[in-house]
Amino acid sequence: MLGDHHEREDVKLFLEWFSRANSLFKAGRFREAIDCYDATLEINPENRLAWYNKGLALGGLGEREKAIECFDKALQIDPWYVDAWIAKGTQLLELNRHEEALDCFGKAIQIDPNNARAWGNKGLALVRSGEIREALIHFERSLEIDPRSAEVWFNSGVAMQELGRSDEAMVCFDRALELEPKFVHAWNSKGKLLITLGLIYEAINCFERALELQPLCGDAWYNKGVALMEVSWFEEALVCFNKVLEIDPDDILAWKGKGAALVYLGDYEKAVKCYNEVLKNDSSDVEAWTFKGGALVYLGKYDEAIECCDRSLEMDPQYVPAWYNKGVALMKLGRFDEAVSCYERVLETDPLHVDALYNKGMALASIGRFEEALVCFDKILNMNTRNADTWYGKGAVLANLGEFEEALFCFDKALEIDPIFVPAWNSKGTTLMNLGRLDRALACFDEALKLAPFYADAWYNKAIVLKKLGRIEEFIECFNRANILRIISDDIT
Repeated sequence: MLGDHHEREDVKLFLEWFSRANSLFKAGRFREAIDCYDATLEINPENRLAWYNKGLALGGLGEREKAIECFDKALQIDPWYVDAWIAKGTQLLELNRHEEALDCFGKAIQIDPNNARAWGNKGLALVRSGEIREALIHFERSLEIDPRSAEVWFNSGVAMQELGRSDEAMVCFDRALELEPKFVHAWNSKGKLLITLGLIYEAINCFERALELQPLCGDAWYNKGVALMEVSWFEEALVCFNKVLEIDPDDILAWKGKGAALVYLGDYEKAVKCYNEVLKNDSSDVEAWTFKGGALVYLGKYDEAIECCDRSLEMDPQYVPAWYNKGVALMKLGRFDEAVSCYERVLETDPLHVDALYNKGMALASIGRFEEALVCFDKILNMNTRNADTWYGKGAVLANLGEFEEALFCFDKALEIDPIFVPAWNSKGTTLMNLGRLDRALACFDEALKLAPFYADAWYNKAIVLKKLGRIEEFIECFNRANILRIISDDIT
């Protein structure tokens, strides 16, 4: 009788500790919950549920190895404990031990072939292992058993997106959000998918929904910033990247995003500081070295820009943006042959890189290789006949070759696309001047000066025409205006 009494007391005490532990667990007070589970296990070390719940609490604290030990204890007591196999697999997955996780989920499925969580979690492990198509089979099986799992619909969407099946991915994300409208990750992933589809404003709405639900969601702030950059709302994007950095001052992507926004806003010094923050944490970040180089180009620090690009290319000799930025810096230094070589490296990897083709054409023209320059411009115009800069570049080359009528056609094309393209008005004027059509040339220079009253070249060219027309007083006035503007420009430089 005395033994029965002690046993009843132990059971009562066990249940008290266990109930207290579960309440603390539900309140998110995992450390206190663990202490209570330990108290229950002192009374009954063979209770599988106490070991299992302690493992869940340890997982909540991110102590994954200790959590796995608890699940192993539960499985020693009951090798058929499906929830413990799933929980152990989940912790292994978080530790990137994918094969072991797959084995755990596989065991759970062997024990209970109709366990939707086991199928869904194994699918997630397969995604992490890169076996996307196999993962989809598992997600489908999970949803056959439980079609109302928002998490599995979400994971299916992620897998579909990995396979480039955007429409199906969108259906999955929408289904997840129907089932769980407060699913922050689903709003975030749907927004990212909408960006890839070019639906930027819809994407921004998704990120805003995510932030209503979780105002400190760094991913949502970052992705909203990316979306805002796509529609040239750079000030607003900067606010988003700053929000991310308030949440996590070491967020590399946010520093890069902030740097890019600052470049577009013309604040190049601050942009360089952003890229320095990235490089302080990771001096092997190829992208950061390249973007820093790009910002330095804008600051006129061309040699430093080249050094940055070279650092990138030491680490990744095929990195296209570094070759491109190096080419730009070399052009600014007048090292056109070297710039051409850089653009050729870009075009080896990306033959349709329009900016590289254009800059290569301009560099070739600068060293008198006009026929090769024309080839570059024609390649661009074969892709897009509405490129005003390229029509202008082609016109300039043709003018240098003495092909004035063809050059005139090109400048007219450029102005048809962009009627306020000041250099095109100026070049059209000089071409008409070379053709002896002085009155029309004068009208072009006047148009250029209407758009840009301080454009010294247009004042100078207008002066030449006026002299040819015998309008000497006007010639002197324009010539003096051109010289004053050039002196001012040199002083500023």
